[in-house]
Amino acid sequence: MENFTKNTKTPGIISDIPSVFGIIKNSPLKRFIYGMGNGADKLIALLARYEIPFDGIVASDEFVRGHSFHGIIVRKISDVEREFGKVCLILAFGTNRIDVIDRLYKLKKTHELIVPDLPLYGNDEFSLEKANESRALFDDTALFDSLINFKLSGDIEFLKSGYSDYCEIFKAAHPKPGAHFIDIGAYRGDTVKLFTEIVPDFGEITAFEPDFKTFKKLEAAFGETPKINLYNAAVWNRDTELLFDTAGNRNSNVFTENGKSTVKALCLDNLTSDARNLIIKIDAEGAEKEVIEGAQNLIKNGAAVICAVYHRANDLFELPLLLKNLNSDYKFKLMRTNNIPGWDAFVVAEDRQ
Repeated sequence: MENFTKNTKTPGIISDIPSVFGIIKNSPLKRFIYGMGNGADKLIALLARYEIPFDGIVASDEFVRGHSFHGIIVRKISDVEREFGKVCLILAFGTNRIDVIDRLYKLKKTHELIVPDLPLYGNDEFSLEKANESRALFDDTALFDSLINFKLSGDIEFLKSGYSDYCEIFKAAHPKPGAHFIDIGAYRGDTVKLFTEIVPDFGEITAFEPDFKTFKKLEAAFGETPKINLYNAAVWNRDTELLFDTAGNRNSNVFTENGKSTVKALCLDNLTSDARNLIIKIDAEGAEKEVIEGAQNLIKNGAAVICAVYHRANDLFELPLLLKNLNSDYKFKLMRTNNIPGWDAFVVAEDRQ
């Protein structure tokens, strides 16, 4: 059997607390998975692995149409409430919609709501092995501690504060006039647009989007804009071709055994050697480590980095430490947007020498 207890002597982080699956296993209430889709697939597999039974699957009332998921009839939350009263709801989806977030906090008042932090990519388990080393990189550790405590407990109370919007996250890299902005994971151009608004007199923008369908929308928005260069390509630790899952949405990625197409992948250090006034945003759907490996020279020479640290179980520890190893002069700030379960967390790394 699994040992569900996580122990840490890191200040500010809960010690001797059962992990989130231990809390679920020990709940005396009826257990219901809340939500469907990929998150529920992963959750069902993990509950089976830890030998934790559940009593059904529920969805918000307006989404229940008499359908099934994994052969189980999906029930309305209101029906389950009438039959059982207070239950244990295990959340299986993420959201940044304020109305849905408010609904979850309301449900938490009447039920035991537990939110496992399921990694979007990979099968690694969350580990506190590098927690102290990573935590020491940040002058302000409040958000770091909150995210770790959330991951350990599944309690969304730890996510109630400390968030920023994307504008604040970008400004934390202190962009200056004439800046070169490299956008890895540009999607349809929302972050390109944001950067042009923050720095109207930017020097150059280089945007990468590997999904062809999404790239066409990016191209429609900015294909004719001066000083903006668009690449229908992934970014990797070398110039190559990769199997690619063309999902046509934000989840398109190069980590798939079912990729039916290939995509060109480029290494940043082979694209430019000029790190002056350079900001690199990395939101690469689980490929952040490989992107950083392919930008070692730019990072060593002082490029600022805004890097997603939420796609894989231990990104919050491993990616800041990788950046610090490449540039010992980096100063780090951890930021995130308002969402559940604590996705869209970014580390901002600046060389202030």
